[in-house]
Amino acid sequence: RGIFIHWHLAEHETPNKHYYGSEAIPSLRQLFYRMMVARFGHHNGIKWNLMEETTWDENDRRAQAAYLKAIDPYDHPVTFQLGGIGLDFEEYDLHLGETNFDSFSFQGNNSNDVMWNEIRDSISASVTAGAPWTAAWDEPQKIENDLTDNVNGYPLGRYGKMWPCLMAGGDGFMWYIQQDGGGHGFDQQIEDFSIMGPAMNWSRYIRDNLGTLPLLAMVPTSEGLNEGLSVSSRPAYMFSKPGACYAIYRRDGGDGISLDLSAASGTFSVRWFDPRNGGFHTGTKMTVEGGAVVDLGAAPNSLTEDWAVLVEATARIAYLYGDVSSDGDVPSGSKAPYDQMLLTDTGNTGISMFGAMVESEGYTIDGFYDQATTLDASFLSQFDVVIFGLHQKIWS
Repeated sequence: RGIFIHWHLAEHETPNKHYYGSEAIPSLRQLFYRMMVARFGHHNGIKWNLMEETTWDENDRRAQAAYLKAIDPYDHPVTFQLGGIGLDFEEYDLHLGETNFDSFSFQGNNSNDVMWNEIRDSISASVTAGAPWTAAWDEPQKIENDLTDNVNGYPLGRYGKMWPCLMAGGDGFMWYIQQDGGGHGFDQQIEDFSIMGPAMNWSRYIRDNLGTLPLLAMVPTSEGLNEGLSVSSRPAYMFSKPGACYAIYRRDGGDGISLDLSAASGTFSVRWFDPRNGGFHTGTKMTVEGGAVVDLGAAPNSLTEDWAVLVEATARIAYLYGDVSSDGDVPSGSKAPYDQMLLTDTGNTGISMFGAMVESEGYTIDGFYDQATTLDASFLSQFDVVIFGLHQKIWS
């Protein structure tokens, strides 16, 4: 929790670039780097960005990154931002596989499929090179200062840039706002950040949604998603851990999505997340079953707006019950069992109400007689929770 600090240590313009000297790492720049690490390095969340819209050559960048890595005891990630190069990988290709760099820092007027693919492919390229990097879109263009303009304003930043970036595995997205109608002067004029309140809320909502998921085990993919990634009218993006959880975002419409769960088994819960207002909601389907291609139903309202749907394998619960005879024998053996407290029994002698309550929360619960159950890895690996009932046998 808290603020992630993204430090740009130099700027593109020549006076700023050469403020500490024209060399890559002169003594004054070394002193500046040491001061920044000493003053701010203790913060948990920091990224050192060598230069915004970098014009340093590859050897200059290597020298700067090596020096920062050598003096930063906290090992914060180091990156550099491309400028005037667009989506050309040439400058990053020069450094793939190098461990003194940790992240891509993109800038550009890209949205939807282009942004999703760029983030996904860049991370994949770094993994292939042997030194995995994260990726962020640090200057998305252009988003204009208009809260109601769905084509060029803040909403474009939400559905066309932030969600595609983060659903591709991006580690960050920066809101860079231009003047209404275009132009780069807005960030120099703004005195009241409350105008950006909706954008900040949308950022919080996506963090609240994706932050509950096993992100490090998830990958961006279109496999098994009926929308694919090239449907320009209604693009959808999926971030998933196959067999466990699937997060799907759709820009224009909370219906008509099907998911291939043929290779999965068990029951999956279905919850819809509202990117515009926050919060999880129940749609027309609460659960789907693995083993087939399944229709995920529809969101509860506003079907032409953007929605995210979260499909998760439900936790399986094993309830182990024993028995006792009326005169105290455990197990009851040939005698009649006394109040076994079964999930299927109603009234004071059973716990059917408990079973129904558990299942109403989206979990699956099954009962097992302790005398017929072996608690080995094969059995336990099927379940997330094991509940031991009354009158249990002695387990060894």
